[in-house]
Amino acid sequence: CPPSLSQFLPLGHELPGSTSSEESLSWAKDQLRTCIKSHPNCKATSASFFPARVLDIACDNQGGSGVRLLTPQEDDRLGETYVCLSHCWGNKPFLRTISTNLEDHKKGIAWDELPPNFQDAIGFTRRLGLRYIWIDSLCIVQDDKEDWRRESARMASIFEHAFLVLSATKAADAYQGIYADFPEACKTHTIRIPRSMGRTGTKTWIFQERLLSTRVLHFGPEELAWECLEAFTCQCGSMPGLSDILPAISGLAKHFQKARKSAYVAGLWRDDMPRTLLW
Repeated sequence: CPPSLSQFLPLGHELPGSTSSEESLSWAKDQLRTCIKSHPNCKATSASFFPARVLDIACDNQGGSGVRLLTPQEDDRLGETYVCLSHCWGNKPFLRTISTNLEDHKKGIAWDELPPNFQDAIGFTRRLGLRYIWIDSLCIVQDDKEDWRRESARMASIFEHAFLVLSATKAADAYQGIYADFPEACKTHTIRIPRSMGRTGTKTWIFQERLLSTRVLHFGPEELAWECLEAFTCQCGSMPGLSDILPAISGLAKHFQKARKSAYVAGLWRDDMPRTLLW
């Protein structure tokens, strides 16, 4: 008998009501533990490296936010881990480190000055039990051309060696927040067909960050998704591997060719082949 589509397309799981929930945090921790324990290719990128600046999010600083810009000494970098935030800047202005506020940021950054994306990313990093996060607009002096040139040249290493990259995948700018909430009616999924997780996949710079990173936790419009060098999965259930995609498409084509009354040939419908070959 013909294979069932369920062999190729994953059955859905009930999703929590928010990507900020404790259930979502627990799911993310499970993916992180599995990767650390079972993925040798991901371990291979853990060579000692630390950015020139990071945000210390567990400090006793002025203003009580617990956030300050830190320039680690060389001997302080060994054995430490850091998180990166990958995000779309958007068109609205938001807090950045420039020459005139650099020293103030080293003393402390007020919580209410941080845009929602940064607040959410810092909060999630704290919930993971981690202390340092790298955010481009705060860790690179934006009006210093030499600092920008030097740090942008290190971008590949910064993302490659990050313990984890948090991708604000659903957010178009710094003010939308990285989390997603959705109504009860949307929580139960019978079947899920993978699609683009959100906006960051369409931005060239962000896409580069995604390719460079070892581990990425995507905060999508409906759920979290995990992407590392050896796995790609989401909260609704495992996505099919690359080797499963063609059989899945073929199975769907067989299902629809009865209605079309046309043969499916090498990705095209026979009755529409002249037009579809014009691209």
